Amino acid sequence: LIRGKSKNKSVYPKVQPINLSDLDRLKNVSEIDIRVLIKNGFVREDAIKAGVKLLGFGEITRAVTVKLPVSKVARKKIEKAGGKIV
Repeated sequence: LIRGKSKNKSVYPKVQPINLSDLDRLKNVSEIDIRVLIKNGFVREDAIKAGVKLLGFGEITRAVTVKLPVSKVARKKIEKAGGKIV
């Protein structure tokens, strides 16, 4: 039996959250997926294995196509701005 505070950590990677306000900083991109987020430094490389979820904090001012899992609030805000979720 291994004892201690740090011995029972999960070995599974955690889903990395991204906010809508972060997506609004990507000006020249109309289609957003996990590779675009890694390339622009929003998430780490291990996000491919763990995953990314788009949360609804902030506003988005332009229409984008999102190829990521999104929350209900984020879905409403993206569709309100004229974008779509694939």
